[in-house]
Amino acid sequence: MNKFFLTYFLFQIPWILLVQTQALFPTRWFPSSIRLMHDSYVNNSSDPFLMKSPMWFQFFVLTELLFQIPCLVVLSRLSRDGKDLNVWGVMYGAHKLTTLVPVIGELVTYYPKFLTTSSICVLFLNYGLQWFVSLLVLLDSFEKSGAMLHLKSGKKKLVVINNPEMRKKQVIEGSEEGTESENYSPEE
Repeated sequence: MNKFFLTYFLFQIPWILLVQTQALFPTRWFPSSIRLMHDSYVNNSSDPFLMKSPMWFQFFVLTELLFQIPCLVVLSRLSRDGKDLNVWGVMYGAHKLTTLVPVIGELVTYYPKFLTTSSICVLFLNYGLQWFVSLLVLLDSFEKSGAMLHLKSGKKKLVVINNPEMRKKQVIEGSEEGTESENYSPEE
């Protein structure tokens, strides 16, 4: 899974830096070859967010630039070294999923009236794939960090096991109290 994530992270970094940041900055700041890449994508997809760059989308691109790029650099290094993504993956996955909800929502509710079927397919492939991979990163990181949701008698209980070796060996029984969070260590 780390190789798949690494490929995704290494693709996302230039995508954000070279294509999406053109929604924020004047085009004269970019070399003509980079502008051509942006224009080619926009012409093929009719991406309304990169064409019109609404203010809320510009804000999301700014958060990608300031928050997601550093996360992607760290996640790329962790993936390359075969390490668990843990907290970095949870932060990135949750943030990316959150920013993609309004984007996909706009595509579903507003833009189908103005876009061709092929443009909608390209846009859903792009943004839907980003959403799906971000969900995988979040779930994989959350699971490997030791946080698990246990269900017993219809009551939810979040259990965090601090010792990575104990995650696989210890079976945790649900409590009758219900939803409180507990920390388990090998001494217990």
